[in-house]
Amino acid sequence: MKRKFIISKCITAAALLVPAITAAQSQRQYLSQPLIRSIYTADPSAHVFKGKIYIYPSHDIDAGIPENDMGDHFAMHDYHILSMTSANSPATDHGIALDLKDIPWAGRQL
Repeated sequence: MKRKFIISKCITAAALLVPAITAAQSQRQYLSQPLIRSIYTADPSAHVFKGKIYIYPSHDIDAGIPENDMGDHFAMHDYHILSMTSANSPATDHGIALDLKDIPWAGRQL
């Protein structure tokens, strides 16, 4: 009898927690928002110099090719420099650091 009582209490407690968990999930804020939304970026490398965060992501553009598992629909033509004064500050895009046209031996993308 004691076992049924304990199981019943556990089920009741779980049932009471479900609405609380659901409410908490709807109010959840994620820290992993995009740093910038004006361009597609991937494969970032982050470094700190003199207290400032510098991020060097590749910049992908739509290549106009149908999407496939090889990623041919993206073309990586350049790398940008982003900077932030802290982990919570907005990112500043400083433009292109390295472009495909600057590398004579590079083909369609970097």
